[in-house]
Amino acid sequence: MNTCNVIPAFNNITLPAKDPMSADLKQHLTDGNIVKFMVTLPSDHWSKTGASMQKYLSDNSDRATLIKEIMEYWKSVQ
Repeated sequence: MNTCNVIPAFNNITLPAKDPMSADLKQHLTDGNIVKFMVTLPSDHWSKTGASMQKYLSDNSDRATLIKEIMEYWKSVQ
């Protein structure tokens, strides 16, 4: 925790955060002042977006196409 400046995911680790940002974040978590978000991805996420990224990385598409395909993917799963 103190080497990587992370907040542990487990409640049984009671080491205090030593850097200001981690301490502030830990306090927000303790106070319940957090925004809940999706913690899992759809089952086809990596196969769909991964294919788009492979095309981009192999110079078979450009950045605009990559962004468009990823945006279209997320619109389809909402």
